[in-house]
Amino acid sequence: EIDEPTLPIAQNVEDKRGKIYRLNPDGSVPTDNPDFGPKAVPGLYAIGIRAAQGVTVEPATNKIWFSEHGTIQGDEINVLKAQANYGWPIKTSGRYRSADYVPPAAKETVFTGPSFFWLQTVAPTGLVFYTGDEFPLWKNDLFVAGLAEGSLWRFRVEGETIKSVEEIFVESRVRLRKVAQSPKGTLYVLTDETNGKVIRIRNANAK
Repeated sequence: EIDEPTLPIAQNVEDKRGKIYRLNPDGSVPTDNPDFGPKAVPGLYAIGIRAAQGVTVEPATNKIWFSEHGTIQGDEINVLKAQANYGWPIKTSGRYRSADYVPPAAKETVFTGPSFFWLQTVAPTGLVFYTGDEFPLWKNDLFVAGLAEGSLWRFRVEGETIKSVEEIFVESRVRLRKVAQSPKGTLYVLTDETNGKVIRIRNANAK
């Protein structure tokens, strides 16, 4: 961030970086997309994002959730909203890599805060809402994989609020790139290593 221009990259609507876009399947821009001004990059939907690593749809609500890498801490889970500004690098739940960096003032800008942020570095990646039947107690929970120390996290969600958090498989850590659910409702993780693996998570008590 020490090399950021006066108007930071993720805050500049004319710069393609640090943004989330919404497009039609044919590549055209939906007519109901938010208006960021005449010079904005086409398709722009939200700004102020450092490094979104995963996106998922909550089946019960069709809300879109995404994970974001911070710098030193600052890892977040966010709900995507039209024309939202998630703050980077002016607002962050972590710390800057350069102690000399001072972000510009933005007193009139409204920022959208995260639904959850970690107090340690997790490097969250792919995420998914679980809707299968193999783990009844996990139904509709949000699962988030992480690269740092091979984290796998389970979140109980109510609306846009994280009500409880559990880190699982803490005794068998491996870097994880993604957690996903198959069409049949089975749960998998993708490891991030030289000989990467797709691992199915099984319920040993299921019949």
